[in-house]
Amino acid sequence: MNINATEVVKLPETVDTTKGTLYLPPRTLHYGLYSVTVIYNVSRTNEDGVLVWETITGESGVNVGKSDLVVVAVKGGAPRIRRGRPTLQTLNLNPGHFYFDPDYPEIPLVSFTWQCREEGEELPSEGEKVTSDPPTSREEYGTGQGREGGGCWGQGPGMMSNASPNFSISVNLFRTPYITYKIEVATRSKDGRTSGTGVEVEVVEGDPPTLTSACSPPWICRQVEGAQLVNPQKLILESGCVVEAGEEAVGEDGCGKVPLNVAGVAGSLIQPLDVMDVAIGLNQRKLALLDDFWVKFGSQFRTFDVQVTATRPGETSEGLALQRIRINEAPVGGTCTAEVMQDIHKDEEEEGSFEVEVRVGREEPPTLIVTALTDTVILNCTDWEDPEGFEIPKYSFFATTERGEKVTLTFSSKVILPYANLTLWAGVSDQLGAETLYMTAVVIPLLPSQELFKEYQTRKTLLKAVSARDQTRVDMLLRNNKANDEEEEDESSATQEKNKDMLSSVDKFSITSMDEVLQVNNILGSIADPLPKESQEGAVAALKTLAVAADSTAPLAQQKDFAAGALATTASLLTGVNKNVKKGNGTSEKRAEKMVAMARRRLRRSIWNQTEAEEEEEVEEEYLPSEEDEDANKKVESLLGVVGSAQGSLLASAVVGEEPARVEAGGKVNMAVGFFDAGELDGRVVGVGGATYVFPSYCSIVSEPDDCLTNKSITVGIQMAKWSNQVHGYGGGRESLGDDSSTVQLSLVDAASHPLPVHNATRDFIIHIPRDEGSSVEPEVVEPRVSNTMPLSIHKVEVPLPNLGVSVLVSPSNQSDASQWVLAWSSSELNGSLEHTENLLYFNELNYHPDTGFYELFLDSETIGEATGTYSIGIGHYNMTEAVQEEHPCFEDPPPGTFIYSFATGFNESYSFSSFVSSCLFFNKETLSWSSEGCRVVGANTTITTCACNHLTSFGSGFFVAPNAIDFSYVFANAGFLDNLTIYLTLIISLALYFIGLVYARIKDRRDVEKVGVIPLADNEPSDQYLYVLIVHTGHIPKSKVQFLIAGDWEESDVRTLNEAKTSRPLLTRGSVDHYLMATSRPLGPLHYLRIWHDNGGKGRSSSWFLGYMVVRDIQTGEQFQFICNQWLAVEEGDGLIDRLVAVAGEEQLRDLSHVFTHSVDKSMADDHLWFSVFLRPPRSRFTRVQRLSSCMALLYLSMLVNAMFYQKVPEDGAGGGLRLGPVSISPQALGIGFISNLIVFPPSFAIVFFFRKSRPRKVKESRLQIALRKQRESAVVVEVSQAVWPSSPDVESEGSGNFSYSLDPKSTTLNSTVSLKELIAQQEKDKDKNKVGRRRKLSLPWWFVLVAWFLCAVSIGTAVFFLWAYGIQFGNAKVTKWLTALLSSIVSSVLFTQPVKIYLGDETTN
Repeated sequence: MNINATEVVKLPETVDTTKGTLYLPPRTLHYGLYSVTVIYNVSRTNEDGVLVWETITGESGVNVGKSDLVVVAVKGGAPRIRRGRPTLQTLNLNPGHFYFDPDYPEIPLVSFTWQCREEGEELPSEGEKVTSDPPTSREEYGTGQGREGGGCWGQGPGMMSNASPNFSISVNLFRTPYITYKIEVATRSKDGRTSGTGVEVEVVEGDPPTLTSACSPPWICRQVEGAQLVNPQKLILESGCVVEAGEEAVGEDGCGKVPLNVAGVAGSLIQPLDVMDVAIGLNQRKLALLDDFWVKFGSQFRTFDVQVTATRPGETSEGLALQRIRINEAPVGGTCTAEVMQDIHKDEEEEGSFEVEVRVGREEPPTLIVTALTDTVILNCTDWEDPEGFEIPKYSFFATTERGEKVTLTFSSKVILPYANLTLWAGVSDQLGAETLYMTAVVIPLLPSQELFKEYQTRKTLLKAVSARDQTRVDMLLRNNKANDEEEEDESSATQEKNKDMLSSVDKFSITSMDEVLQVNNILGSIADPLPKESQEGAVAALKTLAVAADSTAPLAQQKDFAAGALATTASLLTGVNKNVKKGNGTSEKRAEKMVAMARRRLRRSIWNQTEAEEEEEVEEEYLPSEEDEDANKKVESLLGVVGSAQGSLLASAVVGEEPARVEAGGKVNMAVGFFDAGELDGRVVGVGGATYVFPSYCSIVSEPDDCLTNKSITVGIQMAKWSNQVHGYGGGRESLGDDSSTVQLSLVDAASHPLPVHNATRDFIIHIPRDEGSSVEPEVVEPRVSNTMPLSIHKVEVPLPNLGVSVLVSPSNQSDASQWVLAWSSSELNGSLEHTENLLYFNELNYHPDTGFYELFLDSETIGEATGTYSIGIGHYNMTEAVQEEHPCFEDPPPGTFIYSFATGFNESYSFSSFVSSCLFFNKETLSWSSEGCRVVGANTTITTCACNHLTSFGSGFFVAPNAIDFSYVFANAGFLDNLTIYLTLIISLALYFIGLVYARIKDRRDVEKVGVIPLADNEPSDQYLYVLIVHTGHIPKSKVQFLIAGDWEESDVRTLNEAKTSRPLLTRGSVDHYLMATSRPLGPLHYLRIWHDNGGKGRSSSWFLGYMVVRDIQTGEQFQFICNQWLAVEEGDGLIDRLVAVAGEEQLRDLSHVFTHSVDKSMADDHLWFSVFLRPPRSRFTRVQRLSSCMALLYLSMLVNAMFYQKVPEDGAGGGLRLGPVSISPQALGIGFISNLIVFPPSFAIVFFFRKSRPRKVKESRLQIALRKQRESAVVVEVSQAVWPSSPDVESEGSGNFSYSLDPKSTTLNSTVSLKELIAQQEKDKDKNKVGRRRKLSLPWWFVLVAWFLCAVSIGTAVFFLWAYGIQFGNAKVTKWLTALLSSIVSSVLFTQPVKIYLGDETTN
């Protein structure tokens, strides 16, 4: 309630009044004093043991005051700039554009007062008004026009006449160069608030570039008089160059390189500072003053000048933009305390009655003895002030654990604590976020007694805290439960249900500040695992909501805290998602059978001595993702989107050359982000969480020539993450990963944080991935067994997949004799002979590790290739025997000193042996499977696997998405009917229904022919020659005789009967529109009313009749009159009348929305809705039902084809880019697919319908109205359906059957002339031809375009059916069933909902 106005203020619907914290967004309330009332509904047990509800209210006052205006003159708020003369440079000051009103930003400032002076001059006193306006040209100087004084324009310092929001002037008009001028402006808002700003302009000779300087992002600074107020923490200043009209751009930024210089300001003394070791980016567009800068210089200076300078090529004058920054001091002078509140009675805390027992120790720091779960701690802060004079907006409380973990507490005064050694802190923050941390106590925890703990459980404290929206207490209780359960992992159904119930309350907690977001994220992380499968999607959605609520303008430390918390929660959710999908997939018999079949195929391919028939290549099935895979992938991609947004927020605070910002989340995941110069990327090593990336050159990454960076400066951002467990623990090839395999991720972005897709780089990324501690195999001690035929000790190594790496480690027991040891390996089995020992190596040719004493053989991915199966490793010993000189008569003896090498058949020395395989896989998000494509293993040991990959991920944010490919060799080889029953039945049934529908449509078309035409009324007199067409819109079939009469200005008709005409078709049927021809002896003149009735002669409801409206058209004059009824003529319906008098509809009635809209919708549904019109088609339309049905089928099949082409091609959450409209996000892939889909479906379907509608008939048929006229006057001249011209005269009378006489004078009662009807018709034809010249003819096409439409229709249906058949076989029965289910729901909703709503809205908009 507004106390000043004594009125109740209704809060907007967007304000949530049901949570524990009431958050009013900026500008919710106007200025004034308000009373805020809170109402609690509390349940408690009364003295009789009955549960009752009580209502408790509380009230507080809120004063909404006025905010300060923020006004700057130039972009970025630089207080000092430099401009040149006598060039064409212009000084533009725009406070009317660069101001900010926090209270009413939509209302412009109303007053601007400008003044100008030289630096060092004083402005006139307030009572002395001096006007100093700039000259129109430099010729005014020195001409005795009063411009010999000081100031900017030679008239002394003073006020200018300019009162506009902006000030623009040629720099050449300033009186003297090499002088600094100060231009100031005072502003005022509509509600009386004032503010001002000024800028110092150095005027020099020459053409310096126009530079800008600003804080990045803008909200880290606050504009105060003459400076930017900043917190003493990492600060980024971004410079730029403005290319004014007529200036020439230099380089990519307009000014080439932009160096920055930093100087400290102490009073009036400017002292240059050496910031090389405490700043980054001195020669870049972004300069970062690091935390060490403030440590080094903050005690000496409170204000600093940071200036950017640049020079154009060939120029000597430097451009300048100076940014003055002033240190914002944190709040001072106050104290904070922590006390323990003890309950008197167990329910009195709810009732608000308690005693306070102070247990704060006297030693520093103070100690606080707290009983976990039961004691309530009171936190309080007093007497704090902001040195800058602003109000203190925020007090926060938190605790730190022994491990350094930060635990957010509350903004209120009461908290409970878990059983843990904690240090309690208070944070007092000013409006810019400068925070003073105050240690309030060191907590010594006590375990509650058994009685207290039972009481705690009985009171259901956690449930009450949830009900009371006390999120701090919930957080503390969950932390305590988590700490007690750390030693054992509880995945019982009871725990899952408890977490599920808690999850349902998460959305009720307040997340209006960053502290609350951190707190609720911790609650979510505490219950994220275990969760039932059906609740995981809700947890993912809750985390996404927190990511959206996270304040991107919060201090960097808080953003890092949220990133760490979000990563930890994501890791917990990923664990639960992957565990559930493994359980689901593990019970699938088809999956198990498929894995066995794949193993058999690998085994057959690994044996070299197969017969030719056995070596015939089998076609390996493409992995078909299960429903569990797809469900898990949807959740994982949403979670990775949260990680991406956290990375993007941190990246916004990074600068080129700075070490990447790193975040660790409890050992589960590590993240690093940073910017690098593209020219320095080659060979750069970046690590995170033990994983290391070695980058190739930027040019090789983007597949461009090596000199692609010549004369260019490009910034590249990296986003890295290393997960201790699997991220995608599902999909094809999942069996090749260990359950505890770690996952590393890397993505590149440009300077604006837009993703850079990396595919097929010309040089590889080298990735060092840490191996799991438990993955290495302990060496075994081997006592060799050899024989004369096989002198090697054989070991077997299974290689299950292509492109793996194999590591073999051997350590002889006698290292001194290792030079005579050998190792042989083969990709087949060594069974009793050395036949396949094609690779023989001495130990001194292997890699030796002196720290372990092992010799290593490593076979990389290129060596292994596609050869999978069992590899054999043989270890042996070579004997070296000197050749004996035998002096054989037939053979020449070897030279002396020749040695003969042979395998030692008596080899028996022990050795240690171990082997393992390594893989480098990435998750292909298109196929939901693990793949090694583009990656290879280039090194491995017991701790590290080294991979070389030419891409970062298998996907990128492309606009166009390639459709599902068709392997026709597979399709034709697997086209069996029973194996693909679903697609065959779908096509057969749909085509059969189409042909049945054609028969129905043809029958209805023939009946429609009978419905068209104009029916002469049965009681027309052959001698009557004045003709009217009656168009009757009815809604019920009457058996009664319907009669009417029509009255006009000049005459009224006789009583006429509607439904006695001689015709074979039924008249006045439900929803019909019947045309009648009425003849009268003379014109009736302008019509006034219609009287219509029936004799109620039918039986039952057949006696009743509903009349919509009747249109009466004068054939001779073309005039049209409408009689709108929309009522029953029935004794048992409505008002019971069967005789109605209906006045002619006036302009207002004709425009009545209900009438026009109903008529328009009925017509649109019957004619424009392609599917409905097959059944409701207007009989007079040339677009037949057969043509409409064929058009529908062509559209249906084309839509099915497009849907199949892009089925499962769009991820749920795009990696980046695209459109975001509030909560709705549209990925680039979806945009591309939508464009291509419309390109395929729209042109042919539109052409088919257009050609059918617009094709003229081959033979022009005689007008049905002429036929009716001929029946009416068999011997008379046929009157065309035209707009004949008849005089508006009452003096018209009949004179025989062939002539009409009429008076040209409406006042005359005598006949002035007589005209033959034939002559009149001839004259009408001439007038009609004249009207056609000025009237736009409707578009029509030659008759043969209907054949073109039929051809397009047949081609569309035939082509679509063929490719649908191919896609159906390619997909397989299971996938086709899912595709058809999704497609059917889409089609049904489009036909029954989307199209009608579109027609409804279109008609309503038109009307």
